[in-house]
Amino acid sequence: MNPNDIRYKYRAKVLRVIDGDTIVVEIDHGFRVFSHQTLRLFNINAPEVRGPEKEKGKAATDHLVKLLISYAANYVNGKLKGDCSVVYIETHKDRTGKYGRYLAELWGVDKDGNVVNLNEQMISDGYAVEIFSE
Repeated sequence: MNPNDIRYKYRAKVLRVIDGDTIVVEIDHGFRVFSHQTLRLFNINAPEVRGPEKEKGKAATDHLVKLLISYAANYVNGKLKGDCSVVYIETHKDRTGKYGRYLAELWGVDKDGNVVNLNEQMISDGYAVEIFSE
């Protein structure tokens, strides 16, 4: 086993969506240990919310918010239970991007209980492109 391939999985509350590929979460590490982290969505790039891509960036941000609500683990019977979307995150061990943010894949749950990769959903919906390294 290569230690660099180890991934950690956590339950997290989404506190803020910065743009289409960056969020702020409260991570539940277990044993009543929580931390706030800014996460960059692994292997995707969405348009920026400033500059010439502003309109596309806002659309990507809005779409990520919709996905986070639609696939929140605490979205029950058409309502969000609580004030934050709860998702699952998967991080690469000690891997940060060029801006020092941890890289994470977001996972949600559809209405049938199937797990959905929200990073891939952003790409397939046309709001982000796939990248292979940061």
